[in-house]
Amino acid sequence: MNAIAEQLDHQIQLRYRRWLHADLPSYLRKELGELKASEMTDRFYRHLTLGTEGVRERVGVGSNRVNIYTIRRIARALALLLQEQGTTARRQGVVVGYDGRLSSRGFAQQAALTLAYSGVQVYLLEQARPTPQLSYAVRELGTAAGIVITAGHYPREYSGCKIYDGTGAPMSLELSGRLAGALAELEDELAIPLMPQDAALTSGRLVMVGKELDQRYRRHLEASVPLAKISKAKAGAVGIVFTALHGTGGEPLRTLLQRAKYTHVHEVKEQSGPDPFFSAAPHPDPSSPEALEPALRLARSVQADIVLALDPEAQRLSLSIRDSSYSYRTLRPGETGALLLDYICMQVKRKDKAAAAGTIYTSVLEGGLAERIAARYGMELLRTLPGFRHIA
Repeated sequence: MNAIAEQLDHQIQLRYRRWLHADLPSYLRKELGELKASEMTDRFYRHLTLGTEGVRERVGVGSNRVNIYTIRRIARALALLLQEQGTTARRQGVVVGYDGRLSSRGFAQQAALTLAYSGVQVYLLEQARPTPQLSYAVRELGTAAGIVITAGHYPREYSGCKIYDGTGAPMSLELSGRLAGALAELEDELAIPLMPQDAALTSGRLVMVGKELDQRYRRHLEASVPLAKISKAKAGAVGIVFTALHGTGGEPLRTLLQRAKYTHVHEVKEQSGPDPFFSAAPHPDPSSPEALEPALRLARSVQADIVLALDPEAQRLSLSIRDSSYSYRTLRPGETGALLLDYICMQVKRKDKAAAAGTIYTSVLEGGLAERIAARYGMELLRTLPGFRHIA
């Protein structure tokens, strides 16, 4: 054990010295100089490693933090994976998106310019957008992969990235294993070069993607969701409160509700709009009672029927419903999923009663409602391992 500890301590010292003598930006140089001895181990004992969808860690200086250099390392590993796949994958390229956190745009630019230097075509979203829109962009632009800079529902001190394959889905175990292998070969994140932004734009290696994609995404959503024919009167009778918890989902959700004829829609103003400091939602998890309290308070005051809460990257949804005593119960994820599944199946059958039976995929952890819904509509039910990557 002592030998292992000594070897680990040696690695920590080597990494620390490499950072100490590097030409760091002033803000990282200052943070490094102010590190306490007790912080050094956690900052330098390892490199950032891939989780189930990507990387998530606190922002800061060090090989085990999210910063411009560790983001470059991940982007370079993805470039190596695409090079391994061949010229076509590099030409198809990567679309890069980001959430509204403080450093997300800068990290996205670092990833984009690293990929561009590596000979990969890059499409960079001009503004912070929901993570599901990144998946759509991969498919719409026909890229080989996608990266979104986000830390989901974690507090503001965190950042990270999620990586998607050419279908817009989280990478399979096999593909993410190959990416992890490429990442392990990159020992020195400080030595990874960038393509100058002006050169990347002028050469066409870097393409900015803006509002046109937003419009196509919304049209896609409206076309792909089997909406029931709800009269204006019925829609106007439903009271809705929603919060985006300072994330990117507020504007698209607001627009979709308006287009679906809902008029009694109330947004939690103090939690609206991307706010990198999460001023009114320090822990922006839509299932957190603390984060939901402003929305529930507004719902009680306007006597809303339902409360919708999105996490900052608009990938998690919380649904609360009003009971006869005007109290609100927040549904478990499996209950919300069952409601959505039943609705989709119902609308498909109403549209075409002779429609062929489809297949429902769900996790082995799902509690059993999906099985009953599948039986009701004559659907096949298949279960996968936990994690959306297996369903996707």
